[in-house]
Amino acid sequence: MISEIDLRTLPKDVLSKLPLSLRISKHIHVFNELPIEIQYLLNSYIENKYHDLNYVDVYDFKPDISVYNDAEPLITNRKTVIEYLMNYLNTVIGSYPFDVNIGNSLKLHLQTKDTSLRQTLLSNELYNIIQSMSNNYNIKIDIVSSSVKLIKYDDRTEAVLDVTLKIDDKKILITVQ
Repeated sequence: MISEIDLRTLPKDVLSKLPLSLRISKHIHVFNELPIEIQYLLNSYIENKYHDLNYVDVYDFKPDISVYNDAEPLITNRKTVIEYLMNYLNTVIGSYPFDVNIGNSLKLHLQTKDTSLRQTLLSNELYNIIQSMSNNYNIKIDIVSSSVKLIKYDDRTEAVLDVTLKIDDKKILITVQ
């Protein structure tokens, strides 16, 4: 949360919405002492990281809806591919009734009891997914490591797959449960 705001750092279109008395009294204001309407206006401007967003630079939108009813834009190829990978890795094959071929069998392979067979099936499935994404979006993706953790409960055992990927020379950890 912001404690103070300097009105000199705001663009003209935001300043024009503020009362003149507020603009000329002083430059730095305590955020919590401003009227609620002004706080909301300034907060929406400050938290909106993409106020100068050029839609030519947007690859896609993230389906998480913000408090301001905006979808989060994905403005780099890397972020877009990471979001697509997360969505695809969590989609079970046959879960879409209109296209039963979309998805993967990772969750099925995680339940395989033979550990060497499980590792082979998982690595083959991951390799196919990563190669497909890498070729489709022309981005370099490498699998650094993958590991399966078994979490034992009283009535069941759950498998969690951790995959470390290297996308454009930056590492990222993806978890599939």
